[in-house]
Amino acid sequence: MPEEQSKIVYFLDNTMYINVTNLCTNSCVFCLREISDTVFGENLWLKNENVTADKIIEEIKANSPESRNEIVFCGYGEPLIKLDIVLKVAAFIKENYPKMPVRVNTNGQASLIHKRNIVPELSEVIDKISVSLNAENADLYAEICQCKFEKEECYQAIKD
Repeated sequence: MPEEQSKIVYFLDNTMYINVTNLCTNSCVFCLREISDTVFGENLWLKNENVTADKIIEEIKANSPESRNEIVFCGYGEPLIKLDIVLKVAAFIKENYPKMPVRVNTNGQASLIHKRNIVPELSEVIDKISVSLNAENADLYAEICQCKFEKEECYQAIKD
């Protein structure tokens, strides 16, 4: 039996999702990736980190994006770790499908990860950002999300 193929582009309802990486700066106690490689029957655990913008763009073109309600960067890792890929793919989407809403689901740590404010770059090509804050204070966030950064710095970066 052939090994199940991991997904870079996958669909839930009428939304196209883009799975960019397995990497994450958190190790959340509630994270699905700790218990399964699949979400709604789709294997999202990437075999390697060799996902490229060109490969994603090929898959987008092959999957009728114009018939979707939205395109979302969301997978088993923090998509904005691969900021250059997200920006290139989102620019392609905006250029070729200008009415298509583009969203990023993120842990909110990208400016901390990249050591600069990345919001101006995102604002050029991303319509919406969903940030998973997951706690009302730094102590609880550190307990449940287990961020690799210092807890106060991490929590503040997310709120910023």
